[in-house]
Amino acid sequence: MIGEKLVLWYVKNKRDLPWRKTKDPYPIWVSEIMLQQTQVKKVIPYYLRFIASFPTLKKLAKTNEDEVLKLWSGLGYYRRARNLHKGAQLVLKDFSGKVPAEWNEIRKIPGIGDYTASAILSIAYGKSYPVVDGNVVRVASRVFGLRGDPHSKKFQEKIRTKLEDMIIKYNSSDFNQGMMELGALICEPQNPKCLTCPLKQECFAFSKNLQNELPLKATRQKIENLFKTAVIIKTKDKFLLTKQRESAYLNDMWLFPEVDGKDVRGFQSKYGLKLKLKTKLGTTRHHITYRRMDYTVFAADLLNNLSRNKNFKWIKTNELSLLPHSSLTQKIAKLDPSV
Repeated sequence: MIGEKLVLWYVKNKRDLPWRKTKDPYPIWVSEIMLQQTQVKKVIPYYLRFIASFPTLKKLAKTNEDEVLKLWSGLGYYRRARNLHKGAQLVLKDFSGKVPAEWNEIRKIPGIGDYTASAILSIAYGKSYPVVDGNVVRVASRVFGLRGDPHSKKFQEKIRTKLEDMIIKYNSSDFNQGMMELGALICEPQNPKCLTCPLKQECFAFSKNLQNELPLKATRQKIENLFKTAVIIKTKDKFLLTKQRESAYLNDMWLFPEVDGKDVRGFQSKYGLKLKLKTKLGTTRHHITYRRMDYTVFAADLLNNLSRNKNFKWIKTNELSLLPHSSLTQKIAKLDPSV
């Protein structure tokens, strides 16, 4: 009964999203990777641009990584883009360009874990693998009255097992997308819209008034506060960017030169830049997972010659979109009206 109500509700109420207009596993794969830890409304324009540029898996596999990162710029979590690119190359090489339809094969692809494999196999191929993401954990915890750490693999596996017994009776694509859609539109983290929920009669949490108690609150990872100094160096109509190397979070992105803390002598040891700081342009904050980074930004003059260092590039303002860059780069650029 729960599954039947869920599927009927989904078919009637599902959002009109571009990746729902196809059963081709490649664009479905792209959408699932983009949607990880990112809101739907932000993903849509990125997805449309990405598919327009790389309409086929072969086209993606044959391009270079910089082109992929450029289209991903601002979406964050850039390892997703790199794995998607590597995955497309592996599928082209090992599976003749066709996304595998078997669990053991699709799990060999970089960046495809249990959740993404389940999503692709059920939505594209109609196979009965339940998806378990944050929305599904929340819905299942409330409907079935399940308690446990929502981030633990053991608890998620408990939910997966329970859903496996249900999904085989229904259209697996609509069932899985219905669970996720219900969590996104109705069964929200706080103050869910229970009176409009198709499962309210079967919901344990609703019957016990425990909607805001389930799922149990997970232990949050401690926020790491980082303080940094960045500089905007200009010459005529261009400004200087550097390609981040061996970074824990923005590897291969083009950024303004930065150092930890406030010791500006670090620019010379880190980049070989001899600088004269000028005006303080302002401050900005950037979040990456559990890191909160506070930047103080200065205008600066360059006192030495960079020669032909491939890790630096002088660009015009309108050329920024041509390079793989983070939204952090955009935030810092906005502090200087002339950039």
